[in-house]
Amino acid sequence: MSDASIIVHVPRRLVVALVAALACLGLVGAGVAGGARLARPTSVAVVNLEEVIQNLSEYQAMQQELTTMRTQLEQEGQTRVTDVQEIFERMQALADAEEAGELDEAGRAEFEELRDRYRLKDLEFKAWDQRSARRLDWERSYGLEELYRSILTEIEALAAANGYDVVLADDSDFELAVDRRQENATGQVLNQIGQRRVLHAVRGVDITQDLIDRMNNAWAAGQG
Repeated sequence: MSDASIIVHVPRRLVVALVAALACLGLVGAGVAGGARLARPTSVAVVNLEEVIQNLSEYQAMQQELTTMRTQLEQEGQTRVTDVQEIFERMQALADAEEAGELDEAGRAEFEELRDRYRLKDLEFKAWDQRSARRLDWERSYGLEELYRSILTEIEALAAANGYDVVLADDSDFELAVDRRQENATGQVLNQIGQRRVLHAVRGVDITQDLIDRMNNAWAAGQG
């Protein structure tokens, strides 16, 4: 029997597998040869946003401005409260006189007039107090919004200078805080876990202090 007459029976499934493997090798080889399909390593850095904000000179200046505004509003509020208290105390004196039978018609008319003034002053104070609280909240929100934009701008510059492809907000030190006195404790846990973005980061990729230094230096230069 000659070699040409030898027939080797190979299972069909093995033939299919070999063809597929050869095809994959061909594709991989082509990709390696061309070099275009291989992605370069990604450079990643992380930033602790809360730490950045708390340590920025710009944030501390904003807090000082808000403290000054709050003090001024508290002083104005105390003046308004004093006005209302004076009216109330006079009303109380007239009410005591009425109870003792010593209040004449003029006193009763004064009491009615003071009661109307007291109601109006009380409504005005409550409206002013709500506006003041809202004003402080708005001012703080605007300041934080502007500060956040500044942080993003500086992160972009820092990433470009150091070749970082991705900069992530580092929440790896976040601890779960579950209030089991409230309903749906399981939902609290799942929601907090689902919000996590960075589970672990080595110290070498943390650029928090670099960002703080750059922004504080820029802030100081702008104040000079």
